[in-house]
Amino acid sequence: MEHSLVCIAGGSGSGKSTLAISLYKKYPDLITIVGLDDYYKSAEEAPRYEKGINWETPNALRFDDLARDIEALLSGKTIKVRSKHEVYNPDYRPSLRNKLEVELMPKRIILLEGYLALLDPRIRNRMAFGLFLDMPIEKSVLRRSENKVRQSDEYFNEVLFASHEAIVAPTIKYADIMLDSAEISAARILLMTENMLQV
Repeated sequence: MEHSLVCIAGGSGSGKSTLAISLYKKYPDLITIVGLDDYYKSAEEAPRYEKGINWETPNALRFDDLARDIEALLSGKTIKVRSKHEVYNPDYRPSLRNKLEVELMPKRIILLEGYLALLDPRIRNRMAFGLFLDMPIEKSVLRRSENKVRQSDEYFNEVLFASHEAIVAPTIKYADIMLDSAEISAARILLMTENMLQV
């Protein structure tokens, strides 16, 4: 079986997980989801800013492990991940940190979703298709999943907004297509993505 890597990127709350989960539920035999959020460093290892942990920088992520796992899946190998992704661990709560170890099987589409899914060149070089969901960050943070750690307004203003503009938004140039998730409904985005992926 041939395996293809599809990356879904965009700001926090822009609809990446919603799209990935919708695709997975429709095509569970074709799609394996890899969640970028499963590759965060521990709080002890993560970089800090003046008032706490900075989760919005690439240095907060284990990109070496992610690149290795993506390569393994594309080579037809099963991987193990400690996951908090809704598909694999619907009972995950940040306060409990109750990740589950799950096996991810290589399927026809390896779907990587996360805010910096398009950042690492090792991953982009293996990508068959890249999608960026665009939404004003001030609006999208209001839609953040309950599985995200609750952050203060101060964190949003001092860290997240600046990081989005400096690091996340520029990765749009690596996408094959950008969809405005502030203007296009989730159902329409799903249909458009299905057509693009020819599933």
